[in-house]
Amino acid sequence: MDSPQPSQACPACQAPADAAAAFCSRCGKPLAPAGSPRAKWHQSVGFILVMIFFVLGPLALPLIVKNPRLSPRMRWVLVGITLLYTVVVIDAGRRMVSSMTAAFNSTLGL
Repeated sequence: MDSPQPSQACPACQAPADAAAAFCSRCGKPLAPAGSPRAKWHQSVGFILVMIFFVLGPLALPLIVKNPRLSPRMRWVLVGITLLYTVVVIDAGRRMVSSMTAAFNSTLGL
């Protein structure tokens, strides 16, 4: 006699699904294997991009390098984007300070 396979719940629709199934029979979303750890929210590429462009800049590099979900090629791409973005922001800041200094000096008549 076959023992029944344990079931798991679909993470998307919460419908019961067969433990051996790769996709939910109700919604079609992929099911995570029973023994695999769930991905953490801070490991998503979207979160990393938001941190790079709006919050941390180059301080987001540890998020990229230590992320187990990224392939080595994607890590290099994100590191390159981060470094290029940092150079652009530093140059824009330098130009802004230079133009403000020139405007201030012209106002004072120096």
